[in-house]
Amino acid sequence: WPRGHHIAPQGPHETCSGQVEEMDVWPDLDAFAARGRPAILRGVLRSSPAYEMWTPEFLHKAVGSTPLLPMHWWPSAAKGELGDHIPPRQQANAFVNVPMEVLQSGLPSLPEVSGIVRAPQLAIGWPGTGAPLHTHFPAKALLFHGRKQWRLVPPSSAHWSLDVFGGQQVVPEALEVTQHAGDVVLVPDGWAHATKLLETCVSVSFEWIPTGNLLFGAAEWQYQKWSHPVGQSSLRT
Repeated sequence: WPRGHHIAPQGPHETCSGQVEEMDVWPDLDAFAARGRPAILRGVLRSSPAYEMWTPEFLHKAVGSTPLLPMHWWPSAAKGELGDHIPPRQQANAFVNVPMEVLQSGLPSLPEVSGIVRAPQLAIGWPGTGAPLHTHFPAKALLFHGRKQWRLVPPSSAHWSLDVFGGQQVVPEALEVTQHAGDVVLVPDGWAHATKLLETCVSVSFEWIPTGNLLFGAAEWQYQKWSHPVGQSSLRT
């Protein structure tokens, strides 16, 4: 993966004041979801097969033909097929749901959760790109290449924004953290979050709908209706 282009990491912006809790082992994810505070797991992916397997050639073959769907809320997202952006050649961020079995051989063993795990989301991006501020169910975000800066806003102040890295609105409760290759960021339910890539990044994220979530019943119905195997639910929120 190209390493020459990078952006220097920044300290916490004036728009936030807090830090994310750091861990070095996986917590019980059901307990994490109930607690409702973000965390970063340092180095837990360093022995993952994905470090060696997920070369541009492997990803081209495995998921290169996957079409990138347009997103009305994210107009700067990459278009075309995923293979057009492996490795990234322009200021774009390719983001797509992929079948679990495509990447299973490269992923480490992950802790189980009580609920419905949605399809893994593979993201490949160029330095300076990232995801706008948005919210969803709890998620575990695995970074295999590069560095990524996160901004997280608690549900009491959460909002959506297309401004770079969530804009300059002052949110004293916001937290920031820099994720390195091998780290996992755990995002609680309802926390808004935005990212900015400091280097070329390859990541996989898993959202899940906890059994205690008010939408679990509707999600379970759709999951059963379409008979998706675990990890491939097509439910959208």
